[in-house]
Amino acid sequence: MATANTTVGPQGFTPNTASNRAYRLTAIDVLRGLVIVIMAIDHVRDYFLAGAEQDPMANPNITAGLFATRWITHFCAPLFVLLAGTSAGLMAARKSRSELARFLFTRGMWLIVVEVFIISTGWTFAPGGIAETRGLVLVPMQVIWAIGASMVVLSGLQWLGRKACFALGVAVVAAHNLLDRIWPPSQLFDQQWPVWVALHSSMSVHAGPFLFTFRYPLLPWIGVMLLGFGIAGVFELPPARRNAAASWQRWRLR
Repeated sequence: MATANTTVGPQGFTPNTASNRAYRLTAIDVLRGLVIVIMAIDHVRDYFLAGAEQDPMANPNITAGLFATRWITHFCAPLFVLLAGTSAGLMAARKSRSELARFLFTRGMWLIVVEVFIISTGWTFAPGGIAETRGLVLVPMQVIWAIGASMVVLSGLQWLGRKACFALGVAVVAAHNLLDRIWPPSQLFDQQWPVWVALHSSMSVHAGPFLFTFRYPLLPWIGVMLLGFGIAGVFELPPARRNAAASWQRWRLR
């Protein structure tokens, strides 16, 4: 990503040679750090209330503070996925399309491996299976899976260019709920559906010794990542122009 010390040319960014991290945009890194802090608060609440309150937002008698620690986390996953797409879009200034495709594909596959073999074990502490699933190894497919799989998809779609990816992202985010009538998301972890229904609905799939529970349906997150990739050009504007545009928008919203 680019910083204020990065020169913007017709072909993209020219990194400041004084620092091999000059391409990073501090505002995006700070936003990511803030999201991580909010996520940490959410996970602390989860572990303190394990076995007691699964979703504080579903309890009308919950305290305002506890409600807020859950409500604010709704920004975490969308921001992470959006910024991952934006970062990929900014990488296009210093990588060829084939290099970017290879990077996104390998990074995405690695994140999926981490989700399946490391994070799932961290959740269950039972790599050999648990009694609640009749001895099957429980593998929750959550946000890391969604980011990794979306990167794999983006590794191919980025060849279409930013504008096409942005249009696809808008279409997916705006229209994916039209599938609700076919595969209602309320039928959580119902195993009667084909595996590809996990693109839209939460469901579980029994495969050998594993029970995969898709908690993050993939299709909407692909849309969010495509949106992030498509808006990357905004962050390539010179800092003065970006700030002026942001100030104008704030003035209009007063």
